[in-house]
Amino acid sequence: MGAVPYFNCQYAKDHGFLAWLLLGEIVPTLKATVWPYFVMSPLWEKSWTEEEKRDLEHMRRGFTAANKAMILIEPGYPNSRH
Repeated sequence: MGAVPYFNCQYAKDHGFLAWLLLGEIVPTLKATVWPYFVMSPLWEKSWTEEEKRDLEHMRRGFTAANKAMILIEPGYPNSRH
C-alpha cells in the first residue's frame, strides 16, 4: 500500500501532472503491484562466487569450533567460581 503513493508521485514528477491525470492511476499502480518482483529478482538470479563459498565455509567451521570449545569449557565453569 505504501508503494502506490510513491509510484504515483514519481510518475507525476517524471512525466508531468497532465500525464499523471490521464495515466496516473494505471501505470504507477501496476508498478506498485509488482515492485517486490523487481526487488527480489536480482537475489534469485545471483549465484555465489567461489570466494563467497569459501568465506561461508570458513565461518561455519569457526562456529563449529566455538561450539566445541564451549562444550569443553562449560563443565569446569561452575567449579571455577569462588
